[in-house]
Amino acid sequence: PDLGNIYVHFAPELILTVGVLVVLLYDVVVRGRDAAQAWIAVGTLVLAIAATLWLSAQPAAAIFEARSAVDPGKVIRAGVFLSDGFTHFFRLIGLVTTLLVTLSGMAFMRGRTPFKGEFYALVLAAALAMNLMAGANDLIMVALSIEFLSITSYILTGYLRDDPRSVEGGLKYFLYGAIVSAAMLFGMTLVYGATGTT
Repeated sequence: PDLGNIYVHFAPELILTVGVLVVLLYDVVVRGRDAAQAWIAVGTLVLAIAATLWLSAQPAAAIFEARSAVDPGKVIRAGVFLSDGFTHFFRLIGLVTTLLVTLSGMAFMRGRTPFKGEFYALVLAAALAMNLMAGANDLIMVALSIEFLSITSYILTGYLRDDPRSVEGGLKYFLYGAIVSAAMLFGMTLVYGATGTT
């Protein structure tokens, strides 16, 4: 698809990206005061859900596919990202779950830390990573999406720096995740070696 179609089929991810930036910029402006970062995150997620529901009625598309210069009808490499019914289904699961986490996190975060903006930005970043993983159609895209989600999850687990259990959980999760990531990437290299493609 042309660039316009890429923007259309990437609409939920673009909304989440803008939401992360808005939450962080708003947090810089209101630092140290009671703020509405949580409601910005909720609004971002509602917009992303609406965009996903709208996309579910659109035809499927493979994004960033490579075509032959000699025969434009021949696809050399399938799209790195697919926007189809399967992708939309898992986008919705991730976005609705993240919305519930954000709503429940409002009460939980109250009084626990003054750094709420980063928390909601990380939650939106985790939703973005889940969306990218849902549409991944290439091993490199799968690996990048999983690592993106893992890093945000490590930080969220150890987010409450004054709570020893939070710090311990974040460290344990990081060590466990590093080993699992290494095993996953090794497996992917075997697949690439056997097939010659990602």
